[in-house]
Amino acid sequence: MPDTITAMGTWTFRNCSNLKKITFSKNLYSIGQNAFFYCTSLEEVVIPEGVGLIEDSAFSYCYDLASVSLPGSLRQIGSRAFDHCESLKEIVIPDGVEFIVSGAFSGCANLKRIELPASLGSMGEGVFSGCTKLREIAVAAGNTSFATENGVLYNGDKTSLCCVPLGLGYTSYTV
Repeated sequence: MPDTITAMGTWTFRNCSNLKKITFSKNLYSIGQNAFFYCTSLEEVVIPEGVGLIEDSAFSYCYDLASVSLPGSLRQIGSRAFDHCESLKEIVIPDGVEFIVSGAFSGCANLKRIELPASLGSMGEGVFSGCTKLREIAVAAGNTSFATENGVLYNGDKTSLCCVPLGLGYTSYTV
């Protein structure tokens, strides 16, 4: 991708089932809606510093995507951005991300661990729905919007239950 590229449009690589690797322009600032939708063989993504937005469904149904590196410049992860990335096992959301939209990691069946940054102020509904192996949600020190206890995600003052990871396997839970 030439360095003159600053934005990736909608549906850019849709259904490119043979695409395994992408090298991004160093001047890229956004990844468009459905840009890599159904790129089932894509294995690794290193998003360059400078990207501030990953739009809705940008990497949805990238079944083989096992490794994602997100930049510190990132501010928002769109709805279903990584929906059904079934090979993803761990994700570290960098400090700087302020908002994760609904369903961003839904259907990531093998996701076991996620780290949320101190900067995260809001998450939409069902961000981790269908993450059947999710066992740990870690929240960085200094985050006043979210807290964890025994792997369960709460709002910052623990007055609202946000997410009980399916991988914890609770057969009963007292609220």
